[in-house]
Amino acid sequence: MTNRVLLKVLPFLLLASQMLVTGWVSAHSSVNDEIERLTASIQNNPKDASQYLARAVKQLDLGHNKAALEDLVQVEALEANHPRINLFFSLALARLERLKEAQDRINRHLLLNPDHKKGLHLRARVSASLQDRSVSLGDYNRLIQLSSNPGAELYIERAEMLLDGGPQYYDEALSGLNQGIENLGDIPLLSLVAIRVQRKQQAWPQALRRVNLILHSSTRKETWWSLRGDIELESGEASAAIKSYQQALLALSQLPGSRRDVPAMRDLEQSLREKLAQATALAKN
Repeated sequence: MTNRVLLKVLPFLLLASQMLVTGWVSAHSSVNDEIERLTASIQNNPKDASQYLARAVKQLDLGHNKAALEDLVQVEALEANHPRINLFFSLALARLERLKEAQDRINRHLLLNPDHKKGLHLRARVSASLQDRSVSLGDYNRLIQLSSNPGAELYIERAEMLLDGGPQYYDEALSGLNQGIENLGDIPLLSLVAIRVQRKQQAWPQALRRVNLILHSSTRKETWWSLRGDIELESGEASAAIKSYQQALLALSQLPGSRRDVPAMRDLEQSLREKLAQATALAKN
Protein backbone atom coordinates (compact mmCIF):
# COMPACT_ATOMS: atom_id res chain seq x y z
CA MET A 1 0.00 0.00 0.00
CA THR A 2 1.56 3.31 -1.06
CA ASN A 3 1.29 6.52 0.88
CA ARG A 4 -0.07 8.16 -2.26
CA VAL A 5 -3.02 5.79 -2.41
CA LEU A 6 -3.71 6.16 1.30
CA LEU A 7 -3.60 9.93 1.06
CA LYS A 8 -6.16 9.75 -1.71
CA VAL A 9 -8.58 7.46 0.06
CA LEU A 10 -8.44 8.66 3.66
CA PRO A 11 -10.28 11.95 2.99
CA PHE A 12 -13.03 9.83 1.42
CA LEU A 13 -13.11 7.60 4.48
CA LEU A 14 -13.51 10.66 6.66
CA LEU A 15 -16.43 11.69 4.49
CA ALA A 16 -17.88 8.19 4.92
CA SER A 17 -17.63 8.54 8.68
CA GLN A 18 -19.52 11.81 8.52
CA MET A 19 -22.28 10.11 6.53
CA LEU A 20 -22.48 7.17 8.92
CA VAL A 21 -22.75 9.25 12.07
CA THR A 22 -25.34 11.69 10.76
CA GLY A 23 -28.16 12.00 13.26
CA TRP A 24 -26.19 10.75 16.27
CA VAL A 25 -24.86 14.08 17.49
CA SER A 26 -27.31 15.96 19.69
CA ALA A 27 -28.14 19.49 18.66
CA HIS A 28 -28.22 20.50 22.32
CA SER A 29 -24.89 19.22 23.65
CA SER A 30 -21.34 18.77 22.43
CA VAL A 31 -19.98 15.40 21.38
CA ASN A 32 -17.63 15.41 24.35
CA ASP A 33 -20.54 15.98 26.72
CA GLU A 34 -22.34 13.06 25.10
CA ILE A 35 -19.29 10.84 25.54
CA GLU A 36 -19.11 11.75 29.22
CA ARG A 37 -22.79 10.98 29.64
CA LEU A 38 -22.42 7.64 27.86
CA THR A 39 -19.36 6.76 29.94
CA ALA A 40 -21.34 7.33 33.13
CA SER A 41 -24.19 5.25 31.75
CA ILE A 42 -21.79 2.41 30.87
CA GLN A 43 -20.36 2.45 34.37
CA ASN A 44 -23.88 2.00 35.72
CA ASN A 45 -24.78 -0.69 33.20
CA PRO A 46 -21.64 -2.26 31.70
CA LYS A 47 -23.62 -4.98 29.87
CA ASP A 48 -25.59 -2.59 27.64
CA ALA A 49 -24.17 -3.00 24.13
CA SER A 50 -26.18 -0.04 22.78
CA GLN A 51 -24.31 2.37 25.06
CA TYR A 52 -20.91 1.13 23.89
CA LEU A 53 -22.05 1.44 20.28
CA ALA A 54 -23.35 4.96 20.80
CA ARG A 55 -20.05 5.96 22.39
CA ALA A 56 -18.09 4.31 19.56
CA VAL A 57 -19.98 6.39 17.03
CA LYS A 58 -19.26 9.56 19.00
CA GLN A 59 -15.59 8.62 19.11
CA LEU A 60 -15.59 8.12 15.36
CA ASP A 61 -17.17 11.53 14.96
CA LEU A 62 -14.23 13.05 16.86
CA GLY A 63 -11.65 10.97 15.01
CA HIS A 64 -10.82 8.94 18.13
CA ASN A 65 -10.58 5.78 16.10
CA LYS A 66 -8.69 3.58 18.56
CA ALA A 67 -11.16 4.43 21.34
CA ALA A 68 -14.02 3.69 18.94
CA LEU A 69 -12.47 0.33 18.09
CA GLU A 70 -12.22 -0.56 21.77
CA ASP A 71 -15.91 0.18 22.24
CA LEU A 72 -16.80 -1.86 19.17
CA VAL A 73 -14.93 -4.84 20.62
CA GLN A 74 -17.16 -4.53 23.69
CA VAL A 75 -20.27 -4.33 21.52
CA GLU A 76 -19.29 -7.49 19.67
CA ALA A 77 -18.60 -9.31 22.94
CA LEU A 78 -22.06 -8.40 24.23
CA GLU A 79 -24.05 -8.61 20.98
CA ALA A 80 -22.09 -10.40 18.28
CA ASN A 81 -24.94 -10.26 15.77
CA HIS A 82 -25.61 -6.54 15.95
CA PRO A 83 -26.76 -5.58 12.42
CA ARG A 84 -24.28 -2.69 12.01
CA ILE A 85 -21.29 -3.96 14.00
CA ASN A 86 -19.21 -4.95 10.95
CA LEU A 87 -19.99 -1.68 9.19
CA PHE A 88 -18.64 0.40 12.06
CA PHE A 89 -15.71 -1.95 12.56
CA SER A 90 -14.79 -1.49 8.91
CA LEU A 91 -14.94 2.27 9.19
CA ALA A 92 -12.76 2.40 12.32
CA LEU A 93 -10.23 -0.05 10.89
CA ALA A 94 -10.02 1.81 7.59
CA ARG A 95 -9.32 5.07 9.34
CA LEU A 96 -6.56 3.31 11.28
CA GLU A 97 -5.13 2.16 7.91
CA ARG A 98 -5.80 -1.49 8.74
CA LEU A 99 -7.33 -1.88 5.34
CA LYS A 100 -7.29 -5.65 4.87
CA GLU A 101 -9.17 -6.05 8.16
CA ALA A 102 -11.52 -3.27 7.13
CA GLN A 103 -12.22 -5.06 3.85
CA ASP A 104 -12.96 -8.30 5.68
CA ARG A 105 -15.42 -6.57 7.99
CA ILE A 106 -17.26 -4.73 5.22
CA ASN A 107 -17.44 -7.97 3.23
CA ARG A 108 -19.17 -9.60 6.19
CA HIS A 109 -21.58 -6.68 6.47
CA LEU A 110 -22.47 -6.77 2.77
CA LEU A 111 -22.89 -10.52 2.80
CA LEU A 112 -25.98 -9.94 4.94
CA ASN A 113 -26.90 -6.55 3.43
CA PRO A 114 -25.84 -6.76 -0.23
CA ASP A 115 -27.55 -3.55 -1.35
CA HIS A 116 -26.68 -1.37 1.64
CA LYS A 117 -25.52 1.81 -0.08
CA LYS A 118 -23.26 3.15 2.66
CA GLY A 119 -21.65 -0.27 2.93
CA LEU A 120 -21.09 -0.48 -0.82
CA HIS A 121 -19.61 3.01 -0.84
CA LEU A 122 -17.22 2.22 1.99
CA ARG A 123 -16.09 -1.06 0.39
CA ALA A 124 -15.59 0.69 -2.95
CA ARG A 125 -13.24 3.15 -1.27
CA VAL A 126 -11.42 0.59 0.86
CA SER A 127 -10.98 -1.69 -2.17
CA ALA A 128 -9.69 1.26 -4.20
CA SER A 129 -7.06 1.98 -1.57
CA LEU A 130 -6.04 -1.70 -1.73
CA GLN A 131 -5.87 -1.39 -5.53
CA ASP A 132 -8.56 -4.06 -5.84
CA ARG A 133 -10.12 -2.28 -8.77
CA SER A 134 -12.46 -5.04 -9.89
CA VAL A 135 -14.27 -5.09 -6.53
CA SER A 136 -14.23 -1.31 -6.28
CA LEU A 137 -15.62 -0.92 -9.79
CA GLY A 138 -18.39 -3.43 -9.15
CA ASP A 139 -19.41 -1.61 -5.96
CA TYR A 140 -19.42 1.80 -7.63
CA ASN A 141 -21.49 0.42 -10.52
CA ARG A 142 -23.99 -1.15 -8.13
CA LEU A 143 -24.13 1.96 -5.98
CA ILE A 144 -24.87 4.16 -8.98
CA GLN A 145 -27.53 1.69 -10.12
CA LEU A 146 -29.18 1.71 -6.68
CA SER A 147 -29.09 5.49 -6.23
CA SER A 148 -32.07 7.46 -7.47
CA ASN A 149 -29.84 10.56 -7.71
CA PRO A 150 -26.20 9.44 -7.55
CA GLY A 151 -24.69 12.87 -8.13
CA ALA A 152 -21.53 13.72 -10.02
CA GLU A 153 -19.29 12.80 -7.10
CA LEU A 154 -19.85 9.05 -7.48
CA TYR A 155 -19.04 9.11 -11.18
CA ILE A 156 -15.90 11.14 -10.45
CA GLU A 157 -14.79 8.85 -7.60
CA ARG A 158 -15.21 5.83 -9.87
CA ALA A 159 -13.21 7.52 -12.62
CA GLU A 160 -10.42 8.56 -10.23
CA MET A 161 -10.17 5.00 -8.94
CA LEU A 162 -9.74 3.73 -12.50
CA LEU A 163 -7.30 6.47 -13.50
CA ASP A 164 -5.08 5.53 -10.58
CA GLY A 165 -4.68 2.14 -12.27
CA GLY A 166 -2.87 3.59 -15.25
CA PRO A 167 -3.42 3.91 -19.03
CA GLN A 168 -5.13 0.53 -19.40
CA TYR A 169 -8.10 1.94 -17.47
CA TYR A 170 -8.41 5.29 -19.27
CA ASP A 171 -11.04 4.16 -21.78
CA GLU A 172 -13.20 2.67 -19.03
CA ALA A 173 -12.84 5.80 -16.90
CA LEU A 174 -13.92 7.98 -19.83
CA SER A 175 -16.86 5.71 -20.61
CA GLY A 176 -18.08 6.00 -17.03
CA LEU A 177 -17.80 9.79 -17.10
CA ASN A 178 -19.75 9.90 -20.35
CA GLN A 179 -22.42 7.81 -18.63
CA GLY A 180 -22.57 10.42 -15.88
CA ILE A 181 -22.86 13.25 -18.38
CA GLU A 182 -25.62 11.39 -20.22
CA ASN A 183 -27.54 10.79 -16.99
CA LEU A 184 -26.94 14.10 -15.21
CA GLY A 185 -26.26 16.57 -18.00
CA ASP A 186 -23.06 18.32 -18.98
CA ILE A 187 -21.93 19.15 -15.44
CA PRO A 188 -18.62 21.08 -15.62
CA LEU A 189 -16.97 18.92 -12.94
CA LEU A 190 -17.66 15.75 -14.93
CA SER A 191 -16.47 17.40 -18.12
CA LEU A 192 -13.27 18.60 -16.44
CA VAL A 193 -12.35 15.07 -15.41
CA ALA A 194 -13.26 13.77 -18.87
CA ILE A 195 -11.02 16.44 -20.41
CA ARG A 196 -8.21 15.40 -18.09
CA VAL A 197 -8.58 11.79 -19.25
CA GLN A 198 -8.52 12.82 -22.90
CA ARG A 199 -5.41 14.90 -22.30
CA LYS A 200 -3.73 11.85 -20.78
CA GLN A 201 -4.74 9.96 -23.93
CA GLN A 202 -3.45 12.84 -26.07
CA ALA A 203 -6.91 12.99 -27.66
CA TRP A 204 -6.54 16.71 -28.25
CA PRO A 205 -9.45 17.30 -30.71
CA GLN A 206 -11.92 15.47 -28.47
CA ALA A 207 -10.75 17.41 -25.40
CA LEU A 208 -11.05 20.69 -27.27
CA ARG A 209 -14.60 19.85 -28.36
CA ARG A 210 -15.58 19.45 -24.72
CA VAL A 211 -13.96 22.74 -23.77
CA ASN A 212 -15.69 24.53 -26.66
CA LEU A 213 -19.09 23.21 -25.58
CA ILE A 214 -18.60 24.61 -22.09
CA LEU A 215 -17.19 27.87 -23.42
CA HIS A 216 -20.33 28.34 -25.49
CA SER A 217 -22.65 28.01 -22.50
CA SER A 218 -20.56 29.39 -19.66
CA THR A 219 -21.01 32.93 -18.35
CA ARG A 220 -17.49 32.89 -16.86
CA LYS A 221 -15.15 32.11 -19.73
CA GLU A 222 -11.66 33.05 -18.53
CA THR A 223 -10.85 29.66 -17.00
CA TRP A 224 -12.14 27.76 -20.02
CA TRP A 225 -10.19 29.91 -22.46
CA SER A 226 -7.11 29.22 -20.33
CA LEU A 227 -7.77 25.48 -20.42
CA ARG A 228 -8.29 25.59 -24.17
CA GLY A 229 -4.93 27.33 -24.53
CA ASP A 230 -3.25 24.67 -22.38
CA ILE A 231 -4.59 21.88 -24.56
CA GLU A 232 -3.58 23.67 -27.77
CA LEU A 233 -0.10 24.24 -26.38
CA GLU A 234 0.22 20.57 -25.39
CA SER A 235 -0.83 19.51 -28.88
CA GLY A 236 1.81 21.70 -30.51
CA GLU A 237 -0.58 24.43 -31.68
CA ALA A 238 1.24 27.39 -30.18
CA SER A 239 -0.39 29.98 -32.46
CA ALA A 240 -3.87 28.81 -31.48
CA ALA A 241 -2.83 28.80 -27.82
CA ILE A 242 -1.75 32.44 -28.08
CA LYS A 243 -5.24 33.43 -29.22
CA SER A 244 -6.90 31.44 -26.44
CA TYR A 245 -4.69 32.96 -23.74
CA GLN A 246 -5.41 36.41 -25.13
CA GLN A 247 -9.14 35.68 -24.99
CA ALA A 248 -8.75 34.50 -21.40
CA LEU A 249 -6.99 37.74 -20.44
CA LEU A 250 -9.69 39.75 -22.21
CA ALA A 251 -12.46 37.90 -20.38
CA LEU A 252 -10.59 38.46 -17.11
CA SER A 253 -10.23 42.19 -17.78
CA GLN A 254 -13.98 42.50 -18.33
CA LEU A 255 -14.87 41.16 -14.89
CA PRO A 256 -16.11 43.69 -12.32
CA GLY A 257 -13.33 44.89 -10.06
CA SER A 258 -14.82 43.09 -7.05
CA ARG A 259 -14.48 39.76 -8.88
CA ARG A 260 -11.19 40.46 -10.60
CA ASP A 261 -9.26 41.84 -7.64
CA VAL A 262 -9.13 38.61 -5.63
CA PRO A 263 -6.13 36.30 -5.11
CA ALA A 264 -7.43 33.51 -7.39
CA MET A 265 -7.97 35.88 -10.32
CA ARG A 266 -4.64 37.65 -9.76
CA ASP A 267 -2.93 34.25 -9.79
CA LEU A 268 -4.79 33.30 -12.97
CA GLU A 269 -3.74 36.52 -14.68
CA GLN A 270 -0.10 35.97 -13.78
CA SER A 271 -0.27 32.38 -14.99
CA LEU A 272 -1.91 33.42 -18.25
CA ARG A 273 0.76 36.02 -18.96
CA GLU A 274 3.50 33.47 -18.31
CA LYS A 275 1.85 30.88 -20.58
CA LEU A 276 1.22 33.51 -23.25
CA ALA A 277 4.93 34.36 -23.24
CA GLN A 278 5.79 30.65 -23.48
CA ALA A 279 3.40 30.12 -26.42
CA THR A 280 4.72 33.23 -28.17
CA ALA A 281 8.29 32.00 -27.86
CA LEU A 282 7.33 28.56 -29.23
CA ALA A 283 5.42 30.09 -32.14
CA LYS A 284 8.55 31.95 -33.23
CA ASN A 285 10.61 28.79 -33.48
